[in-house]
Amino acid sequence: MPRYDTAVLNGTVVVPYVGALRCDVGIRAGRVAALADSIAPADADVVVDARGKLVLPGAVDSHFHIGIYRDLATDARSETASALAGGVTTVVSYFRTGQNYLNKSGPYRTIFPEVVAATVGHAHTDFGYHIGVMTTEQLHEVDWLVGEQGVGSFKYYMFYKGLNLTSDSTRGSAYTMADTYDLGHLYLLMRQVAAASLKYGAHGRVSLSLHCEQAELIRVFIEEVKRSGPGGLEGYHRSRPPLTEQLSIAEALVLTDATRCPVNLLHLSSAEAVASGADGRHRHPHLDIRLETTLHHLALTHATAGGIVGKVNPPIRTETDREALWQAVEDGRIDTVVSDHACCSEEDKGEDLWKALPGFGEPRCSTRISSRRDISGEACRSRGSWSWRAPIPRGRSGSTRARARSPSAATRISSCSIRLASTPSRPRCSTRRKTSRRSRACVSAAGPRTRSYEDARCFGTARFSASRKGST
Repeated sequence: MPRYDTAVLNGTVVVPYVGALRCDVGIRAGRVAALADSIAPADADVVVDARGKLVLPGAVDSHFHIGIYRDLATDARSETASALAGGVTTVVSYFRTGQNYLNKSGPYRTIFPEVVAATVGHAHTDFGYHIGVMTTEQLHEVDWLVGEQGVGSFKYYMFYKGLNLTSDSTRGSAYTMADTYDLGHLYLLMRQVAAASLKYGAHGRVSLSLHCEQAELIRVFIEEVKRSGPGGLEGYHRSRPPLTEQLSIAEALVLTDATRCPVNLLHLSSAEAVASGADGRHRHPHLDIRLETTLHHLALTHATAGGIVGKVNPPIRTETDREALWQAVEDGRIDTVVSDHACCSEEDKGEDLWKALPGFGEPRCSTRISSRRDISGEACRSRGSWSWRAPIPRGRSGSTRARARSPSAATRISSCSIRLASTPSRPRCSTRRKTSRRSRACVSAAGPRTRSYEDARCFGTARFSASRKGST
């Protein structure tokens, strides 16, 4: 009986922290089971000849939104299929109670099993969930979510203190369906997450992700832009300027220092936001602070994002901000590049910028990036698939320090994905719960200067095709 279900032979395997190696890959029960100098063809049911190709690990997209605007099971099916086509084998999606998603509130002991049940059997990739703790009742479920359900990451939306998702209403509490959702709630949540980190951290990082925009300032700037302009995405950028990110990050870091809660500063969109996050990490080396940006903030400006379809929170900004974000990726201040995928149809955008849902509606992004200078205005009309995490060396105490090595090779986006042709990093999934199994190898014909997406073949696709036909 063959030792492996599939063997990938004769390829150049990209190993995180090591580099490119000439070796063979054995896959068993949907997982990479062996990296060997040589695997005999007779040792596998299926043999793939990867001669002249790179063999890459399946990617982890650690910022995803399954079911935010559509039925959760339907969204899980279509959006993870899109991710898989781009080479992603694990997505970690955000979920919260309140409007959108399931449009209800209540205890997670009731709601979270419903969320998982709606995803199992529909997702074509492995998946996990970050959980938004919205109510006082839910604060006391953090330990249960980590210890019993395997959730490793939580979320707080700082602008929901005074605004809804589209920012056309200041009745944030009606949107969150929460009793009290303010900095006091954030402080209590940080204490709960910090306690869970101490209790369970030996088994994997437990952290709190923060959407950093300051609601009171946004309200003022929206009124000014509506009164005096400009319109379009430039106006939206000015209505939520980098100052709102800066102030929100400052508030968050004060509470982070007080609670020692590990935090992730999400989708940083501006030069000022990156500088604030990096400065906070420099001033508080004892804290676990990690910085994230997105593909669309790296790829687009408000002038190239396609008008109302390019509305997203935080906004797509200027060329100066885009360049600053790339610089932060290259010099290692940014730890994670993600898709922030949220499927939103053009019909849901409508004609009114202020009422339009944030997110992108087109199914795939087809432009690839050979280097950061090659990005065009059509680069990323929809969220995509990949998360890149730079290597983070260990500090003297043994805790992880948020310092990253700069990538040394060409970067590309394919199907809204980032690939590093050399010095790739190890994906760190924010949750430990994985409910489906997919092989985690991707064979690409791309060399150090990668070619088109059609040159890539990702394992897991065969399983996806079978599942579409009703197979298990």
